Amino acid sequence: MFRFSFLFRFQCYKARDTATAGQSSITFFMQSPKPGALGGNTPTYYSPKSAQAQAIHESIMMDLVVGESMPLRIVESQGFLNFMQTVDPRYKPLCRQSMKKMITHKASSLKQEITEKLAKCESVNATVDLWSDRRMRSFLGVTAHIIEDDDADEGNTEWTEDDMESSIDAAADLDDNSIWESLEDVDQQELDSLLLNTTRLCRLSCFAHTLQLCVGDGLKQCKGVRSAMSKATRVTVLLHSSTVFKEAFEKNFGEGRCIRSPKTTRWNSVLRQMQSIVSLDHQQLSDTCKDAGHVETVLLVREWAQLKELVEVLLPFAEATNLTQGEEVPTISLVIPTVLALGRHLQNCVKKAKFLKPLITELQSSIWKRYLGIFKSVGMTEEGVVDFNNSHPFGEAVYAVAAVLDPAFSLQWLVDVNVEDEKKEVIRLKVKELVVMEAESVSGRNTFTSSTSEEDEDEPPHKYTKLFSSYKKRRPNNANKTAASQLIRYLELTEQAEDTSLNFWVSHKSKLNILYPLAKKVLAVPASSAPVERVF
Repeated sequence: MFRFSFLFRFQCYKARDTATAGQSSITFFMQSPKPGALGGNTPTYYSPKSAQAQAIHESIMMDLVVGESMPLRIVESQGFLNFMQTVDPRYKPLCRQSMKKMITHKASSLKQEITEKLAKCESVNATVDLWSDRRMRSFLGVTAHIIEDDDADEGNTEWTEDDMESSIDAAADLDDNSIWESLEDVDQQELDSLLLNTTRLCRLSCFAHTLQLCVGDGLKQCKGVRSAMSKATRVTVLLHSSTVFKEAFEKNFGEGRCIRSPKTTRWNSVLRQMQSIVSLDHQQLSDTCKDAGHVETVLLVREWAQLKELVEVLLPFAEATNLTQGEEVPTISLVIPTVLALGRHLQNCVKKAKFLKPLITELQSSIWKRYLGIFKSVGMTEEGVVDFNNSHPFGEAVYAVAAVLDPAFSLQWLVDVNVEDEKKEVIRLKVKELVVMEAESVSGRNTFTSSTSEEDEDEPPHKYTKLFSSYKKRRPNNANKTAASQLIRYLELTEQAEDTSLNFWVSHKSKLNILYPLAKKVLAVPASSAPVERVF
């Protein structure tokens, strides 16, 4: 076991749109000095410790050097000095070494702040990835995800909805021996024991990557459409490389109309290219190819229909990929509804498919195999057993709990479960029991313990104590104070909810105070590793 430094990025969700003052943009300082501020020909510079000078230093550091990844040498370049002289003649820019010290100090303070914030969290969700640069130096990336309480302590940093993340980029070269430290066997055993007794780990697969594998499996079975895809790619290449073809294209389809070049390593990028092609008029595109002298790129009627069918089949997969790679909204709750909706989509496609039935059949098979845990959870396998916590891929209970606790779905996703109505009721009851059990575990309460003593009941008014006290309707004080009762109330509220999931829970956390800790825990789980991959 080794101790090492790593690239750390802290992700914090915030539902309420607070009016907290954030980092000022550099445009804030593009104001002319007040008349009389400059005396004679010699400018009067701001004091190095003045608020204005410090604010400009901070803006240059955060907006330009860190935010836009500009090199430190920019602060000493003549163009930048001339620019700042125009913006504010009283400002004296820092040298490169001073800016480097500021960044180092800022990184240290933010690391400390993030460490203290994470230390207060009961659970933290992380995405991890490794990569290497062109010089084959190895790096490790980690993003941590939590949902922060709105009523944070005064010492904590406020987070706005428009800027939900604070990031620390402190990359370390993993090949640098100075950052590694070997542990003795005794220390290793002590550390392993500590992690085993205090940490509850659960590793989840990346949903977006698994979906990409499913699409890859399906595309291997569409050999008949490769000729059409090859012609579409050739048209795109000509549009970006031939002036003659571009002029003919813009003459028929309008100036500025274009087809984006795809990244061959990303299937959804190729799909966007095909979507752009089929959005054009077939006859006009054929005439354009012929007029430009590229008859070999003309798409036949059959090939055009194949491309349109391909786009129709794969478009929901691209939508699912985009939805589950978000960073500022919960994504874990999308997994079960998305898989079930894709299954329904493929069932509809296979009924009307003319050219791509092998593709659709392979997609169905791949989804079933790679997301077997979800189908096992809802009893759609041959055994017919409902098991929300099984050992198959994506069989963890967190997916069902998150789907229920997202007001955009609650229990509506049961519509896409392809079983009998009686079994759907069984699934409905079991998933409710699962949510109640998890809520009790997180909040430390027991739903099924309800006292019937006199202290738990409303006492009748004094005037009824003699003759009619037994007629008084007595209602226990524990109404809406159990996980089960709050779940019923939550499902009623979701029928009319139009707010986002985060804002919904912030608005109702006092009424649903037992479910709220569980929602805050599970909805912070990212469905894919996209956040850490964006760090690269």
